[in-house]
Amino acid sequence: HIEVCRAILEICLATRRSINLNVLYNCLNIDEELHIEWSIFLQCISHLSVFLTQYPNSTYAIVHGSIRNWLITYSNQHFACNIK
Repeated sequence: HIEVCRAILEICLATRRSINLNVLYNCLNIDEELHIEWSIFLQCISHLSVFLTQYPNSTYAIVHGSIRNWLITYSNQHFACNIK
């Protein structure tokens, strides 16, 4: 599910604000040809807990600006994100 995880990170990077799971899930599934099941989505969110923080209002965002910079600029192929 690395592609799904990468897509989740790219959405979080592009929004630059915290986002709730329903909105994030809907953004992920905006492409009608690709449909990610809710259970797979939640599994990916769990795997990404090192990169994402959950706020008290149940929204998620990239944990720190340095992580944002690393994902966009310096990460290896598995986690490299493109927000263009």
